[in-house]
Amino acid sequence: MTLLTPDEYQLLRASFTPRWWLLLDFLVASGCRFSEATALTPADVDRVNGLVRINKAWKRTPDGYELGQPKTRRSNRTINLPSSLIDRLDYSHEFLFTNSDGGPIRIYSWRTNVWYKSLEKAQRKDPKNPDKPVLEKDVRVHDLRHSCASWLLGKGVPLITVSAQLGHEDTSVTVKIYGHLDRTAGQAAATVMADMLP
Repeated sequence: MTLLTPDEYQLLRASFTPRWWLLLDFLVASGCRFSEATALTPADVDRVNGLVRINKAWKRTPDGYELGQPKTRRSNRTINLPSSLIDRLDYSHEFLFTNSDGGPIRIYSWRTNVWYKSLEKAQRKDPKNPDKPVLEKDVRVHDLRHSCASWLLGKGVPLITVSAQLGHEDTSVTVKIYGHLDRTAGQAAATVMADMLP
């Protein structure tokens, strides 16, 4: 698991062509799995209330891909997203995020043709500008999901809310993966003890 800071995310994002910025922003803001985000349709978005309903995901089969249920029962969820992100989505296709032909994005080809090339660009040092910051971390697409959780927890969003946002089957999964990042309760305990000591 690799966690990006917001600044590191911006370095990574800048290495992609603008065509992909919205997908990246959606992944890191929502915490969706790639298979869930790329299965979303315009009907899954409540633009008035800023809600996105996640109720399907792409599954790889011997014959190709098919739409199926998300990973777990609790992965069927409705999440809130900023209206600034929801307003930027393209509602003119069958799916919210599409390939250059307007069809669904396939993770294997997208990762090879877009992700790896852009990541390499983000990590490449510029001999003409040695002080230009580069991304020093090796990042997987799934690490945008991990980064979402770390950003939310870092800003004091309760672990149970983060668990629901990510669609974990049980909060114990969230605690196991991200519990070390949740310092809210620890800080509250320190404040209580500070008040008790002379």
